[in-house]
Amino acid sequence: MASGQIDENLEWIKSSLKFAIPSLIIYSLCSYYLILWVQYNYSLVVPLGLILLQKLISILIALMKVRKYKFEWLTVLDSILKTLFIALLILACFDFIKVIFAGAPLYASNILLSILSYKNPSNFAICIHVFGIIIQWSFTVAFIFLSLRYQETIDWPWLYLFWPLWLIISLSCISAFLYIVKKIVLWLKESIKIIYPLWLFLNIFGISLTFGLFIVNLCSYINYKDKNVFIRGCAIFGSFLLFSALTTLAVYKYIVQWIADAFRSFAAQEPQSPAVNRPLRNLHKSMFLSKISSTFYKTINQKIQPQESEEEEEKGKNKSISSIKDCLICYSNECDSVLIPCGHGGICNDCSIKLLESGKDCHICRNSIEKVLKINKKDNIVINTTVVENEIS
Repeated sequence: MASGQIDENLEWIKSSLKFAIPSLIIYSLCSYYLILWVQYNYSLVVPLGLILLQKLISILIALMKVRKYKFEWLTVLDSILKTLFIALLILACFDFIKVIFAGAPLYASNILLSILSYKNPSNFAICIHVFGIIIQWSFTVAFIFLSLRYQETIDWPWLYLFWPLWLIISLSCISAFLYIVKKIVLWLKESIKIIYPLWLFLNIFGISLTFGLFIVNLCSYINYKDKNVFIRGCAIFGSFLLFSALTTLAVYKYIVQWIADAFRSFAAQEPQSPAVNRPLRNLHKSMFLSKISSTFYKTINQKIQPQESEEEEEKGKNKSISSIKDCLICYSNECDSVLIPCGHGGICNDCSIKLLESGKDCHICRNSIEKVLKINKKDNIVINTTVVENEIS
């Protein structure tokens, strides 16, 4: 994995974690509010309004990312669809529309998420998007069954309507358990850091387990009107969400660093693709270069007068902080090449040709290399260089 892609993944994860913390707090408050709904018959518009506010914030965040990542316009559209879904649910609370019709934006959002997983350039992000698609489809299918049951189209027991969520909860708990067992074995053998894998395990396993308990207690309340059981389930689920948010906030910086180290370790283990030798050609041209520093040259379009040449030479001597004679890559040959278009030097002709042939980037700025200039006369003003470039260029 390239360094730029790793940095992009980390930025994506940072923003996701930052957004997850207030989201957990909002859902925790909604869970506590359900206690008031059961006890005093409060309206469900309030928790839906909090979730609507969260979705509006997600739209603003996605809009800010569009400037940097072009594929984020799909994320904006997905956030708008989810916001519209919550807004329609509020209308359904007042019986303005049927509940099942309120899910239309959610159905469209599921299809959009599939497209988003292909547009995102990050392999790690694709995995997370696929996991998100599975979870959202599970909630969507459960929502359809609940809507049909609410409208008395079907008469299934309430507990059976949540079968897609039971499947996700089971898979999440099993996966989290196997993950922490593997990490504990590595901790015993190689003394790896165990605190952050434990944090991940507690969040996945704990949220899945308490959410399952919440669903069971909800069904018990609907069937038997047992308020105490449902209140207990809401309190446990809401408290764990709040605990998860606070712990994530407390160790946020260390979690990001742990994920960054995991990315770099994974990237180091990836097999490197074999170098592809590109066909090259030599062109003898008279070009003019101005030496800016010991490793940087600038091309000049026209011939410089002798007086200007002396001035450029003096500037070059002042700007050069050191004199590099040996190649920065092999440390054996003399520096006699410049990479184009970035203008960086400090390497020998053999190493520069190898970089161009294998399609690698500049050793200093990591920009792509189009041509190589071999310096035949070395001075602050350089002429009679040999241009080496791809045959297809």
